[in-house]
Amino acid sequence: MSFFNKLFKTTRETPQQTEPLPPEEYWEVQITNGILTVIDPDLRMLNIKLADILTISIYTTDQGPWLPDAWLAFTGNSFGYVAFPVGCKGYDDTYNVISKFKGFDFKQVISAMSSVTNAEFLLWTKVAKI
Repeated sequence: MSFFNKLFKTTRETPQQTEPLPPEEYWEVQITNGILTVIDPDLRMLNIKLADILTISIYTTDQGPWLPDAWLAFTGNSFGYVAFPVGCKGYDDTYNVISKFKGFDFKQVISAMSSVTNAEFLLWTKVAKI
């Protein structure tokens, strides 16, 4: 565009408006050296040893798309209960690790991803060693 075209331009450029991020994007999870680390939107960090996990579930809600509507939840003796939204940063890598746990129930994952109501889907339970 030449100098005069810029000077006498009749249209006005407006900055591109960006869409707000989905709520899941404010969470992050990763697994390093056998420890799962969750960082929530307030930048609080929680570390969990994979060996301490007793159950893994997906909880679904009817809150989407304004709030996360599917949560991956872990229970255990040493840490109680920890959850993070499905689809957050690092979710795919974390899912790839936990889905290899012996006895992981893929049918429950499919059922959870089809749910639009408040429900729990048990994916894995640690088998007690006797």
